[in-house]
Amino acid sequence: VCYIIVILTLCISKLDASEVKRLITSVQKDSINISFWLYVDKYKTSGSKSFTFTPVLRARDYIHELPSILISGTRRYNFDRREAHLSKNAKQIMPYISIIGKKAHNIDSIYYSLSIPYTSQMDSVSLLLMKESRDCCVFNLIGIDTLANNLKNQSKKNNKILNTPCTPCIPCIPMVSYLPPKIETVKKRTKNTELHIDYPVNKFEVYTDFMNNEKELIKLDSLMPSNDLAMLRSVYIHGYASPEGPYEHNKMLASKRSMKFAEYMINKYDIPESCFKIEWTPEDWKGLIKILEDERPYYYKEVTDIIKRYSIFEGREDKLKKIEGGIVFKLLKEHQLMFLRRISVRIDYDVRDVTTEESAKILHSDPSLLSIQEMYRLAWIYGPGTDDYCKVYEIAAKLYPNDPVININASSAVIMSGDFKRAHQYIDHLKDDIRAWNNLGVLAMMEGKNKEAEFWFRKALKVEPQKALENLAKLMDQE
Repeated sequence: VCYIIVILTLCISKLDASEVKRLITSVQKDSINISFWLYVDKYKTSGSKSFTFTPVLRARDYIHELPSILISGTRRYNFDRREAHLSKNAKQIMPYISIIGKKAHNIDSIYYSLSIPYTSQMDSVSLLLMKESRDCCVFNLIGIDTLANNLKNQSKKNNKILNTPCTPCIPCIPMVSYLPPKIETVKKRTKNTELHIDYPVNKFEVYTDFMNNEKELIKLDSLMPSNDLAMLRSVYIHGYASPEGPYEHNKMLASKRSMKFAEYMINKYDIPESCFKIEWTPEDWKGLIKILEDERPYYYKEVTDIIKRYSIFEGREDKLKKIEGGIVFKLLKEHQLMFLRRISVRIDYDVRDVTTEESAKILHSDPSLLSIQEMYRLAWIYGPGTDDYCKVYEIAAKLYPNDPVININASSAVIMSGDFKRAHQYIDHLKDDIRAWNNLGVLAMMEGKNKEAEFWFRKALKVEPQKALENLAKLMDQE
């Protein structure tokens, strides 16, 4: 299993003056012009290692990733290119320049010059430089530097490197813990729904305008990939009939309606027939038991006892019809059996890797399309302590409520924002998880509970000795 290792310089770092020189930004003739020299002599590649330097324009509600500078070992470059080729629906920004192999090992500086159309969204836009490395299956976020604030107001000759300070609870930023999530090399997703399709007597085709079908079929539309991010892999259809009438007749209804529903999807969505797997259940007795146990009508125990005691071919239905002279079976038909007639649909699809700009657009509309590393990368551009930064981590925790790593990281983000009360909901249930101990200490310390903070920091010495020791020292200095 591969893991993504995130090296977080949590406060936006002050740029090493030796890395970027002669930065010039200007807005002329409806274009933003950017140029600088990037010195990369300290970033040494190997056969399996690469470094990527990506300029990013950031403003309120706006992120735009510019073409990156790539320096890479030959094996790393060939592997990444092959991986991109196999991802048929992949969308990638072509690098500004790629320097591969021995040239990458020997290069010491690169000139970057780019002009892009200026739009109203770019008012007050800042220029950042995101630095990443990859070695085998380890992906490192090395740092993110603010090169210039408000490009529109920058002088053409300006080459001063500006630094943006961190925001709320600055002391918390180096104190909290971040854990590496598992890397998701292929994003596989699933959506499913159940449709209660109405049919004319002894008909099998899907009539879209019959009874309540139009409303039900809207659910199906919501399952289908609606953009170029996702590629459908398979469709699973399971048709169910209710246990009324002869078994063979129910088998015929369930099978033919399932197959006709697949035909409907093939024609409407232009899906290859080979993608489909079709199954059916002639009489859904298990479904009936579940409904009865959930609803608990007065007759549920007597009905379920008969279902469990007698098989379909031992007169099960006849025995049910005799309860209270047929009254109970009539109630079953009116209140439960109708809900067993349904079509269950599951869509399996793959999602391509997305750019940071795309991540920002779909974070709130369909965050399930993002991998955790894509979400964390976006958060990093927003900057620690900001509202947007917190939202990313909290959305991730909402998507994966049972993942301790994601919840601990969410607690870190919320602690940095200064909302200590809200941080408890992400970490209080993880007190038995050794990875949460340091953050529990930070949270207690920020709330003035020094004895509790010391307790957690001392426990955390076994897990994160350096960080826990530094936090203990800060705690003692307070006292």
